[in-house]
Amino acid sequence: MKKYFKLLVVFVLALALSGCYRYKMNMGVGADKSFTFEWTYAMDTKAMEQMQGEMGGESDADDADVDADYSDAIDKTQFEYLEKKGYTVSDYTDSSAEHNYKGVKVSKKFSSIDEVTKETPKTIDINALFEDEESFDDSQFFSKSGDTYTASLLFDMSAEADSEGRDMSQYESMFDMTYTVTLPSKPISNNADEVSSDGKTLTWKLGYGKKVTVSYSFKLDGSGSGSATDTDDDDDKKDDEKEDAKEDKKEKKKSSSTESDDEDSNVMLFVGIGAGVVVLLVVVGIVVMSKSKKNKTAEVIPAPAAEPVNTIAPSTEAPKVNIASPSNEEAPTDQPAESPDDNTPSDPTNNA
Repeated sequence: MKKYFKLLVVFVLALALSGCYRYKMNMGVGADKSFTFEWTYAMDTKAMEQMQGEMGGESDADDADVDADYSDAIDKTQFEYLEKKGYTVSDYTDSSAEHNYKGVKVSKKFSSIDEVTKETPKTIDINALFEDEESFDDSQFFSKSGDTYTASLLFDMSAEADSEGRDMSQYESMFDMTYTVTLPSKPISNNADEVSSDGKTLTWKLGYGKKVTVSYSFKLDGSGSGSATDTDDDDDKKDDEKEDAKEDKKEKKKSSSTESDDEDSNVMLFVGIGAGVVVLLVVVGIVVMSKSKKNKTAEVIPAPAAEPVNTIAPSTEAPKVNIASPSNEEAPTDQPAESPDDNTPSDPTNNA
């Protein structure tokens, strides 16, 4: 791998174009313990053609060297030793209006992650691992303790820095270099630069002239089913179902809360009506009692005194008169008055 970097960095630094070199390593772990490996190694041929045009004033020998080095850098025959190990080596292309990536894609699917796992913890130098056929050993990418798997991978590209010791950070935008792993569940720990929204896809940014250590741990019991890709789809589906369930639960809770509020409102309404009726009855009772009390009071208090009237019963006795009448004799009735008795002496006055 170091040889490939040396061939490519000449063009990358000369072009000073963003993203003209692509290096991506992807790993996937399925719930069924399946494991997939994929490594892409490519350059932007449009940028290369531009560089060759800018170097038109250079000697033909220099142009020939550039063409030869570029051809070597993207020649997949350099990876034939990986095919002997069961890896698939194929041409890689990715075209767009701005870029035209061309290179090599190396991939392999393992039925079980245990095929690349050992119990003894070890940091794996990826650059050295893919240096050549003699150094290649894919028997360990992970270490295992119980049902916990741990990865410790070193991407050391510091040795590939310019021999003059220049600061390579200024060229960082020229390299599109990442390591990504997709797990069946959220990891126990990790030092990733980026984590997906579901927490199961981790990405590290690599760089020319940098040394990056990738570290993460996760649990895996192998009870799932399906490949890493299928597992991702299933997980996404499950996540969607969980989200839908959560939304349904929220809606039900909201609906239940609304019904409860309505019931509370109805109860309060009935309570209010009942309280009003009770108050009304109390008021009516007070009024009735007040009137009854007034009536009783009226019966006890005597009526005001009227003007005095003659309450003396008429006497059964005959009224007394001053006319003297013979006792025990009744006055004659319906008889003319007697003339003066002749025998009655006359008034001497008259005689005179």
